[in-house]
Amino acid sequence: MKLTSTLAFVFTTTLVNQTVLANTVNFEINAVKNDSGKIYAQIFKGEANYKQNIAESSAVTNAKKGKVKVTFNNLPAGDYAIRFFHDEDNDGQLATNLIGMPKEGYGFSNDAKPNFGPVDFKHAKFVINGENSVVINKTTAIY
Repeated sequence: MKLTSTLAFVFTTTLVNQTVLANTVNFEINAVKNDSGKIYAQIFKGEANYKQNIAESSAVTNAKKGKVKVTFNNLPAGDYAIRFFHDEDNDGQLATNLIGMPKEGYGFSNDAKPNFGPVDFKHAKFVINGENSVVINKTTAIY
């Protein structure tokens, strides 16, 4: 009897976790300047993780002039923000000038624009509600 109860609990918990994690975010980046290098994107769940650079998931895809799509799967419901950069020189880092301004393309969800510093979470934030949601978010690369 105890083994049956334990198996029922594990089975139920597994089903609940699979259902909760079925959300998808399709992130569309427009105005990518060229086909050189890669696009590095990170998605953050919650403001605290965004501020502490603790990504829920990340993706790397080849750059393509015009539009690039990045998909994040298996996300729980909650508040999210995305940031990305276009690594044109393929060194795995965002190139910056002497005062720290990006020399390669970058951007944030909701097409949020920086204002003398990094974009605040509240400007890049979007919400995943419920289960089995597909959220589409669009932005324009900043060069």
